[in-house]
Amino acid sequence: MADELELISGTDTDVDLGTLGDDVAAGAQTDDAVDDAAAPGGDDVNAVVRSTGDDWKTLKEVLKDQPDLHKRVKAALHTAANLEKRFPDGIAAVENRLKLLSQLDDNPDDPEYVAGSTPIEDVISNTIAERGFWRGFDNAFQKADPAIVNQMVEANPEAFQKLIPQAMDRFSEMNPDGYSAYVCRAVAPFLESQQIPLHLALLARVLPEKSEDPGLQTVIDAVKAIRGTVETIQGTAKKPIEPAKGNAAANPTQNPDETLESREIAVTNDEWLRELRPRSEKAMVDEVQRAYPGKRFTPAEIAQVRKALTEEINARTRINAGYKTRIRGFLKAKNRAAYLMTAEGEHKKIIHDAVKRAVDPVLAKRTKAKPGIATQQNGQRAQPASVATNGNYRRIAKSPSQLGLAVDWSRTDNAMMAKETAYIKGEKQMVKWGRA
Repeated sequence: MADELELISGTDTDVDLGTLGDDVAAGAQTDDAVDDAAAPGGDDVNAVVRSTGDDWKTLKEVLKDQPDLHKRVKAALHTAANLEKRFPDGIAAVENRLKLLSQLDDNPDDPEYVAGSTPIEDVISNTIAERGFWRGFDNAFQKADPAIVNQMVEANPEAFQKLIPQAMDRFSEMNPDGYSAYVCRAVAPFLESQQIPLHLALLARVLPEKSEDPGLQTVIDAVKAIRGTVETIQGTAKKPIEPAKGNAAANPTQNPDETLESREIAVTNDEWLRELRPRSEKAMVDEVQRAYPGKRFTPAEIAQVRKALTEEINARTRINAGYKTRIRGFLKAKNRAAYLMTAEGEHKKIIHDAVKRAVDPVLAKRTKAKPGIATQQNGQRAQPASVATNGNYRRIAKSPSQLGLAVDWSRTDNAMMAKETAYIKGEKQMVKWGRA
């Protein structure tokens, strides 16, 4: 009995006998109380059964001739009273809480780590330290503190570099103007380092304002366009980069492509574009006829011009952040009339500037020989170009345009031309050239 009480108390410190009766009455739990609680019909082991001052006086009298035992019993009763005060729910509840705390013990860097290997005190202090770090990180992020950028770089430079392109893509969606300003800040110094603005200024000095020569006029227009783009880059680079206002900035974790609104906008845009395309194509025809009165074009040439103008429209609207913002606003507001008017006006402006860049290369490819007459370099008429025939086609030495033959575009399409086959006007049989 003495050994058990010594293990429970853990001390031989003497205690004032005059106060023990009050301590026990306040909450000490004796061995007899535990036995009573475990008996049939009793409460659980955490039930409170307190001794009275009279019980202690009797116990004191019994132990007066055994001072060591007296001291240990008194210390044990003090310990039981303190446990009852500090842990009113009982030892079992404390044990459950310790098990819950043990769940915090892990080591993700060591797959063979066994939970419980670290003292619970260290587990708690480590968890508090982790919580403090992430709270500080979150506070710094909410305040846009640049220090967290350095933390990310120091923690994992490779992961940081992988995330930056995705972050910039997301930034371009949330804040097109800010993204444009950021990119231009990087491009403008490079252009300056290559003296591009200076070279363009020198070209502007030596080139005339306008020229009757189509080729020279193309160069003039190209230089003006490039110079205008460089000036736009320089101007945009000077704009401040400020957070965008609106839904995208308020909810940066939401992917616009995954929202219902964005899908509805995309569907509406496709629908309205189908109505816009015929208008844009008519604008192309009108502008070509205005710039080249009386000129006639083959279907292949028309397809080339249309392709070049369409590519320029797409490229220039894609980089025009202000235009994209307005168009998206009309789509969100379901303002079809404003959408069509704005888009058609923008397309016409681009077509007007780009028509010579699209048409002049097509005209430059035209052969100077008269249709149907092939000539040699000495000016004498060439021999017939046909070198072989079979049941499906007649082989010729070169392409129809090189031989001065007129392609019958009513029976020939681009796919046939890609396969080096075509119908010639006035001939029933198809011709083929190039590789056998």
